[in-house]
Amino acid sequence: MMDFAERRKEYVSLVRESFEKEQGRQEEPAEEPVGTWWMRVRFYAALLLFALFFYWQGSGEEFYGYTSGMLIDRIAETRYDALVEQLLDQGK
Repeated sequence: MMDFAERRKEYVSLVRESFEKEQGRQEEPAEEPVGTWWMRVRFYAALLLFALFFYWQGSGEEFYGYTSGMLIDRIAETRYDALVEQLLDQGK
């Protein structure tokens, strides 16, 4: 029984020492990947525009003579697939 208690105390002291060694070691701070801040700015700008559009849609106001319904219709009418093909053809 006494042998078990001594081994247990030794094990606990080894574990404590390992934690103390880890705390004493200073790790280098992880660097942010390049461009992360720019992606964050773009995300918040898009989120702001999205929120403003829903506010505009809910208020029913006109902005320079346009309503939110007119803007939605105009976007739906635009054929973006044709525009992308045209841009790809210009790059060749």
